[in-house]
Amino acid sequence: MKFYSFTLFTAFAVFALVACGKKAQAEPQPQKDSVAVAHDTVVEKPKEESFTFETFSKKLKTKHFAYDTKFVLAQSNSNPNLANAINEWVNEQLGGKYQGNLNDGDAMLSYYQKRWVREEEKDVTNGENNFAISKVYETEQFITLEAETYWFGGGAHGGSSLVGATFRKSDGRKFDKSMIGNEKMLRHQLIRGLIKALEVSNKEELSGVLQCSAIDGYDDVDTRLALLPLPEADPWLTKKGMQLVYQQYEIAPYAAGSPSVLIPLVKLHPMLNASGKTYLK
Repeated sequence: MKFYSFTLFTAFAVFALVACGKKAQAEPQPQKDSVAVAHDTVVEKPKEESFTFETFSKKLKTKHFAYDTKFVLAQSNSNPNLANAINEWVNEQLGGKYQGNLNDGDAMLSYYQKRWVREEEKDVTNGENNFAISKVYETEQFITLEAETYWFGGGAHGGSSLVGATFRKSDGRKFDKSMIGNEKMLRHQLIRGLIKALEVSNKEELSGVLQCSAIDGYDDVDTRLALLPLPEADPWLTKKGMQLVYQQYEIAPYAAGSPSVLIPLVKLHPMLNASGKTYLK
């Protein structure tokens, strides 16, 4: 019986050793001193093309006029609607006649200066024709440009103008008067601003200096101010608020210049309709 028990034990021991050996072969152990490291896969996002402005400028002197032209054009393939809206506006300020590639500033500049030379008055000496269009303000929501001009063709004095335009980055829409829903509030701020801009003391004095065909047939002060038209040019947005500018002779004599009114953003917001309030978000 002892011999049988010893033999049975020996058989089980051999079987266990063989089984362990096979398991060791089936599951190889990690090498000594090895370190397991999990690596995250890094996927680089494609770089978004920046929205930029390129400046084009040239001075030209003829027998009759000196031309000084400087403007910017938007350059972007990732936001073509915005770039096209801005460049169309620049083209319009220069005359609106150029029909070539709106991204080709050199061609646009050459076209307008050649056109102005062909059309210049031959009896003028020391004339001036100056254009300056630049970006003046930008936020995450919109971009604002301004266009300043000065022209002198002889006589007692020259003429100047200042207009601007604000464009929403998401779709290129231009800010305009249609976004003002409460004209009564706007007119209140407009009259207050004109009193300051024209350096008068009250509404009566303001009414006295205004010269505009829309109100010239009326004597009552309140009626004249109520019928005073808004500036022909659309307003635009700056860091300080909404800018309204009347051009020379639009509502006052030359000596009054270009009366402008700035309405702070905090006062502008209640005047806006739904489209205007969405624009400022």
